[in-house]
Amino acid sequence: MLPIFLFMIGCNNEDTKEEEQQMIIPREKFFYADLMQFQFRFVVDGEEFDLLSYLWGLVLPGNSFDPSYDQLIFVYKQEEAAGLPDNVIVAWPSERTEGIIEGLHRAIARDQETLDQNRMRRDVINIEDFGLSYPLTVTDLIEHWEKVDALWNSLTSSEKNSIIRFAQRGGSFITEEIETDEISE
Repeated sequence: MLPIFLFMIGCNNEDTKEEEQQMIIPREKFFYADLMQFQFRFVVDGEEFDLLSYLWGLVLPGNSFDPSYDQLIFVYKQEEAAGLPDNVIVAWPSERTEGIIEGLHRAIARDQETLDQNRMRRDVINIEDFGLSYPLTVTDLIEHWEKVDALWNSLTSSEKNSIIRFAQRGGSFITEEIETDEISE
């Protein structure tokens, strides 16, 4: 009986540790901002930072997790981030975000024949099914991020990767690359 009791106490302590290390900012919102190529601003010891790799360590449970960061707010421009409290992480669209929007438009525009020819395993997207309207705007990405995230998650992995590469190249779209990627999926 004693070993079972000690095991249960140990499990309870692990659960408490895990609860303490739980991400306070919703994981989906943080990952969404990263995928949509948003820029970030956060304050560490009174100094402003924008290094996403550093931020990951602060908000994702792990060695340098800091539970004082308890809000992630989307704004339209960097200037809107000024003066917000240090516990707030602020994100806003970058120049690359426009490439994400254009890539989403291209994915939405695909008809079933094109999807079948490229062997994409998804149905045609009706943007209204997500509570959005065409064309998508930066406002949609900020104000309706959950809906845009659902739209994003309806795409194939290779479509998502192609859109991200497209945005990172500054919007230089290569059709052949998308078609080749889709066939391999």
